[in-house]
Amino acid sequence: SAAFALSPAVKPDFIDEAKYGSLRQLFLEKKDELVPTYLSVGSEDFIIKQSLELDSWLQQNNIGIRYKVVEGFDHSYRLWRLELENVFQFLKEKEII
Repeated sequence: SAAFALSPAVKPDFIDEAKYGSLRQLFLEKKDELVPTYLSVGSEDFIIKQSLELDSWLQQNNIGIRYKVVEGFDHSYRLWRLELENVFQFLKEKEII
């Protein structure tokens, strides 16, 4: 199995972290069980700051997951379409597909 996410650095307001926990908490709890994970963000994305903060936190906690920053892209289908090809290449390299 593997994971990829389009906006993991931000939390929708409707998610109750008291009930479900946070993404950071989950990463820490499952640190030794994590599946290959691909994360990317556009350099012009409105969530770039949160994404880089999450990336920094992932590094500080030795989680083994890194963000890829794609220069010149924002939070749009244009980036996601480009990155879908990279996700499939990532899955192929990890022998998941």
